[in-house]
Amino acid sequence: MEALKRKRTQFRRAFTSYADTFEKAISNKERALADRKFIALTECADELFRCEAEIRDLWIEESDFNEEAYQEDQDRMLTYRDRWAEMRNLYKDFSRMIKDNDNDDVSLVSAESSISKKRVDRPLSFWREGRRDGGA
Repeated sequence: MEALKRKRTQFRRAFTSYADTFEKAISNKERALADRKFIALTECADELFRCEAEIRDLWIEESDFNEEAYQEDQDRMLTYRDRWAEMRNLYKDFSRMIKDNDNDDVSLVSAESSISKKRVDRPLSFWREGRRDGGA
């Protein structure tokens, strides 16, 4: 079990590092970095929680089971689960914001496109007929 605890410690460190970098990417609105860090964070969280489950099972099976130490360990693990839930919600909100901004950008492009058509020196009938190829 000690080897698993050492492994878990490394996953916890990696999880914290990925979560911190992910939050910075979100605050700086760096979409590509946020996506990459969220994927890494997801993989790390999976490994961390899998390792935690193994430790929990081994701990309960021990003959010299210490309820207080076990509870303290589980409480600490809950902080990682809570942070993971926060990161997932943050990513959902960020993705939704990016999607909304992308839609706004498309609307702006469409609006700019229609404005530029009106600036061209052609009679209005030219545009109504759908002749945009430059022919008369």
